[in-house]
Amino acid sequence: MRLHDATSEHTRFATRAMVALLARLALWPRRDHAREELAELLWPNVDVGTGRRRLRQALSMLRVILEPPGKDPWPVVQADRLCVRLIPGAVACDVHHFETHARAGRREAALATYRGELMPGFFDEWIHDERMRLAALHDRLVGTADIPIGTVPSAAPTGPPAQSVPPPGAAVSAHWPPLAAPAYATSYFPERAQVERLRRAVLSHRLVTLLGPGGSGKTRLAVHLAHQLQASTATHPFATATASPAGWQGPVVFVPLAGAQSEEQFLAAVQAALHIQATPASMENLLTRLEGQRALLVLDNVEQLCGGAASLVDTLATRLPLLHLVSTSRLRLGLDGEREFLIQPLPVPPARGALKDAADSPAVALFVDRACAVRGDFHLSERNHQAVIELVRELEGMPLAIELAASRIRAFSLAHMLNTLRSGASAPGRTPGLDLLSRPQQRPALQSRHASMQRTIAWSWQQLTAQQQQLVGAMTAFPGGCDASMLGAVRGADDVGAGLEQLHAHSLIREQATEAAASTLDEAAGAEEPLRFQLYVPIREFAAAQFDPQSHARWRRRQREWAIGWLSAMPATPPLAWVRSELTNLGAAFASAADDGAGDDAARLVWRLQALHEGVTLPASTLAHASAALHHCADPSLRSRGCSALSPWLLTAGDTPHARRLAEAAIDCAPPDGAVRAWALCALAHVHWRGALSAASAVQPWTQEALRIAEAEDDPDLLGSVLTIVSLVRWGLDGDAEAARASSARARAVWEASGNRLGVNLARHNVAVFDFRSGRRTQALDSWDEIAAEAEVLQDTRRLAITNSARATALSEMRRWPEARQALRSSLRQSWQAMRLYDVAYDLWNLPRVLAHLREPEDAQCLMTFAAQLWQQRFGTLDRGDWRHVAKVERMAALHADKRTLAAAAARGRQMPLAEAVALALRE
Repeated sequence: MRLHDATSEHTRFATRAMVALLARLALWPRRDHAREELAELLWPNVDVGTGRRRLRQALSMLRVILEPPGKDPWPVVQADRLCVRLIPGAVACDVHHFETHARAGRREAALATYRGELMPGFFDEWIHDERMRLAALHDRLVGTADIPIGTVPSAAPTGPPAQSVPPPGAAVSAHWPPLAAPAYATSYFPERAQVERLRRAVLSHRLVTLLGPGGSGKTRLAVHLAHQLQASTATHPFATATASPAGWQGPVVFVPLAGAQSEEQFLAAVQAALHIQATPASMENLLTRLEGQRALLVLDNVEQLCGGAASLVDTLATRLPLLHLVSTSRLRLGLDGEREFLIQPLPVPPARGALKDAADSPAVALFVDRACAVRGDFHLSERNHQAVIELVRELEGMPLAIELAASRIRAFSLAHMLNTLRSGASAPGRTPGLDLLSRPQQRPALQSRHASMQRTIAWSWQQLTAQQQQLVGAMTAFPGGCDASMLGAVRGADDVGAGLEQLHAHSLIREQATEAAASTLDEAAGAEEPLRFQLYVPIREFAAAQFDPQSHARWRRRQREWAIGWLSAMPATPPLAWVRSELTNLGAAFASAADDGAGDDAARLVWRLQALHEGVTLPASTLAHASAALHHCADPSLRSRGCSALSPWLLTAGDTPHARRLAEAAIDCAPPDGAVRAWALCALAHVHWRGALSAASAVQPWTQEALRIAEAEDDPDLLGSVLTIVSLVRWGLDGDAEAARASSARARAVWEASGNRLGVNLARHNVAVFDFRSGRRTQALDSWDEIAAEAEVLQDTRRLAITNSARATALSEMRRWPEARQALRSSLRQSWQAMRLYDVAYDLWNLPRVLAHLREPEDAQCLMTFAAQLWQQRFGTLDRGDWRHVAKVERMAALHADKRTLAAAAARGRQMPLAEAVALALRE
């Protein structure tokens, strides 16, 4: 590829994708090229989001060359959200000149324009087809004195790819050996969509490399595909057969290379698979045997040659144009035309999935099948399906890890295995999870390679340089994945980007999908999201055990520093999806702060998170680590800030006593005046009011003092937060909805001025609540619709749930019971998915009244009994008004059911687990 204008010339490009993209645009300049089509052509085996992101990057780099900065702007490429095209006349292509001369009968001019094959070294199917078409046209020009106008075939960028066939008279072998792929004695549970994607890739491309870490199921998938393609072969030998759309036609040869560590052993293995008797083994023997034949070679475990396989595979692909090759490897071959197929883990069920979700999962099916092999009475049931789901999710759907865990089911319970896997590397050199993932008995020599995850990972580890190993070690500080800048902050090196690329080539890390968070990040930062990578869990534990405590302490400290800086740089409206994508890493920061006694870091972290309390749910483990770390905070003011910020999180999680202790500790540590004390007073009022610990009259002095301080401070978040709790307490004090509304409206104005859209939506919600209390019902319902729409834009799931809950309360008072039930179920579903226990309990408290009015007395009685018990256990005592509500629901239920039935329902409610109560409430 040569790109030039009057002043410059380019023959080197940063990536092959740039070359292929430019070729596609230049060969068909009048066409609108759909972005999805370009992504599929250039990166056929990645998901849509990754393909579109890579296309944006390639297009951006290409524009730097085509439209260089610093020169007079002359547009060359047009691009919108859907299509990419060249500006008409902006680019001239010698292919078009060649075809124009040929069509016009200018034979000599056409031959002078043709300078060789189109893009040699590129084996993309569409490039190969165009290369063959142009070469055929050139051959016709060479062989005849004239080409009649209109007889030249046109380029066809769409439609099925043309298949090459053996030339007439090509030598064809009289016999092909039967497929000698392994015949496994165990059942296989493939992900059907992945098998189909691989089948299409093999049929469409001549050189496919199936990539993945050890234990990801590469060999089993390749064997499955080989048998599938062999079964689709109608006859062989053949001379003129072509691939049918349904499958492969031609011989399929499986070549095991696990023991091949030299070129001689590679050649000998391929010769043996082809039943070639000639000695010594040589490439010429293979070329002679396969010349003119359309065949498929499946080369298994080519990484064992430690880089020597690439030249051999390249020779086969280059010298045998009809040969298709599938290689399984942990390492990329790095060849022109290579199509990388990244094997995906087995799909796992959703967290807290139902029994049916577990039964439909290939990962669960694999575990159950292998567990039954060692313990015949094991089966999936209502009692154990949740533990099995958690186990396969912990193992990330990796087939070998699942098989090894299942092999230990005779000796270890599911709970024990989960606890062991979650404990991680507790000390350098210790790997409890990997120790569990090993066969308990001796394996035959042929099966020993996959007898333990530890041994499987160790081979890959030994292929890394010391610098690459250090990079993997630094990545252990980010269990939720990271990009190059994050890893650079921990590693303290400048070559992190290249190092990540090398680790990805070794199949030790995987690329993370970040499309959901990226849209919000783009709006906030105006920049394209960086690529993120993550260690596989077993590899993370292995790597963590290879380094000394000092290295880990350094990486943990730097990771906390990164987290504090990252949170400090949040915009006025924090991008919630972006924050949720980092919750695992933030949890690791709090855990390391607790382990390292870094209380000041923990306080700074939780303080930076306090503005996100309404929109993000912290896991229980993160809350526990944060609380433990705060005990080590030596700075009283900093500790007060940390306790103030953490207490509302704990209340939402259902730990009212702990929330109260932290709120009181915040007051004890705060100075007598200033913003720190105002935040502490605000937290104390919030916990006592929302947790029903104190009456409004007891809380009001705290809110008044906090408001006095906040009005003197230049902190809009503080003033908005104080005004919010002031409005709620004012309503509880005397029921003055207009005064409460005025405080909420003032909070809205404060947050609007600061640009905090999350705060604005919170204040708008409270204004709508007080509008409804003042009799402006239609106005309130309309406002909630607008608030819900804004919450969806901001991805504020909690505001969306609370809005639905408020709508349900309003609809109940308007006696619109079916709509109220629908709104409550929507709120409960969202709160349960995020595990916000306070909101779940609130919805379960309000639903029974609606059910009683809808004449569902048993469910109403059962859920009312459960909700009253749950509230007392997690959030404090019920007051007289609460008990009147309970009695009213019970009286209404008694109108439609007898006492015995309701007594049985109440007894069931007292014994019911939370998950079962939620399922009952959501049941249609």
